[in-house]
Amino acid sequence: MEITVTFNYGPLNAEFTGEDREKVQRELLEFANFIEEEKDTLSQLSTSSVDDGSGNEEEQTSATDWIESDSQTESGTSKFASLARKTGIDEEILNQIFKLPDNDEGVPSLNMYHFGDGTLALGKARNQRQSQASALLLYVWEECLDQKKIDYEKLDDALIESDVETERRDAMTQAFSQDAGDWFESDTSRIWLIGQGKNHARELLHELTEEIEGV
Repeated sequence: MEITVTFNYGPLNAEFTGEDREKVQRELLEFANFIEEEKDTLSQLSTSSVDDGSGNEEEQTSATDWIESDSQTESGTSKFASLARKTGIDEEILNQIFKLPDNDEGVPSLNMYHFGDGTLALGKARNQRQSQASALLLYVWEECLDQKKIDYEKLDDALIESDVETERRDAMTQAFSQDAGDWFESDTSRIWLIGQGKNHARELLHELTEEIEGV
C-alpha cells in the first residue's frame, strides 16, 4: 500500500511517498533534521520578491531557489555523504571499505584487502562471508546509489568483485544460526535489505572501521 506524508514548514512544502513505511519514515526524519539545522536560514526565506515601490525589485532568495542551490552543492560531494551521516563513519574510511561503480551498469564492491584476514574478516564459513558481504553491499546500494531491490545476478557480480564466493549463495540465510535470514527479503529475482539487516550492516561497518583504524 502506498503511503503519502505531507510536511509543511513556512514556505517549504514536502511530500514523501512510497510503499516502504520504514523508508518514508527515514526520509521524513531526515527532512525534520534538515529543518532543525537550517531553521535560522529558513526563517529568512520568502517565496516571492518584494517591490520597494521605486521600480527596483529587492530580490530575496526563494525557498525553491535555495533548495535547488543546496541540491547542486550536495551533488558535488561524495556519494558516501548519506552513509557517513547515518553511520557516523568518516567518508574516507567508507571509501576504503567500498568501491562504488562509475556508472549505473556497474556494481559496488568491498575492498577486503585492507584487512589482514581478507574476506575471512567477514566470517570463517562461506555462508557467513556471503551473508555479511551481501548485507554491506545491499546497504551501500540503497544508501549511496539509491537502488533498493537488487537482481540476484547483480548481487553475485558484486560478491565476485569483492572476492566472496557465490557457490550455494542461496544458503547464506542459514548463517549465524539462521539469524541472517532476518536480514533480507526477496522475490523470485531480487533481494533487498530490511531493518535488522541494516542494523547489522551498520554494526559490521563499525567493526571493520575499528580494524582499519587499529583501535
